[in-house]
Amino acid sequence: MPNSDALLEIEGLRFRWPSTRQDVLDIPALSIDRGERVFIKGQSGSGKTSLLGLIGGINQPQSGRISILGNTITQFSQSQKDQFRADHIGYIFQLFNLIPYLSVIENITLACRFSRLRAERALQKSDSLDQEALRLLQHLQMDNPDLLAKPVRELSVGQQQRVATARALMGAPELIIADEPTSALDTDTREHFLQLLLRECRNSNSGVLFVSHDSGLENAFDRSIHLNALNHAASSNALADDAAAGDSPC
Repeated sequence: MPNSDALLEIEGLRFRWPSTRQDVLDIPALSIDRGERVFIKGQSGSGKTSLLGLIGGINQPQSGRISILGNTITQFSQSQKDQFRADHIGYIFQLFNLIPYLSVIENITLACRFSRLRAERALQKSDSLDQEALRLLQHLQMDNPDLLAKPVRELSVGQQQRVATARALMGAPELIIADEPTSALDTDTREHFLQLLLRECRNSNSGVLFVSHDSGLENAFDRSIHLNALNHAASSNALADDAAAGDSPC
């Protein structure tokens, strides 16, 4: 039975790329509660980015169910997935994916151009979308007028990251997905950014799926999931590799 407290539920999920015959992901079950902040780790090739693409409705599994906020998105059409993602998921990409010809504020409010629901939520907090973007930037400690006047391509990596984060947070989506967002940052900047991100997510009760290879960050989260332990495909592949190398798995 669906769990009314669940933000995300996965059952019997299997996924492989069309050009391969071996599953990248084989996840029997996974459940994440609303507002829960979860750190996902795993070795290279374990399917972390593939999992995020499935949750975001970009990829389609061969079998299984993915439910977000009680909606089984694996049964949606692609256009329904796109709209659901725009309404309920904020995405922080590893390379940020900012639009270079848009201003800082325009990049942040872009999320609301695709979602009336997020625009309505943003306007419950501020008098205009621009003001809400400025409020988020202030909370992310990036409200210097000189910085806001610059094209986004002239901002530092850390500054671009905060713009991308404000865009993901705009309109308080229920789920924030962050795919290796700190990989290009130094240690001090990385830890400071993470504190700001998690604080904003707590304020809006947004759940977080944070993927990173940096296990030093995981103590900041409610729960840590090692994808290799969760994923049957990864375990099977590891045994096959051991057997091919002549090693006993026992």
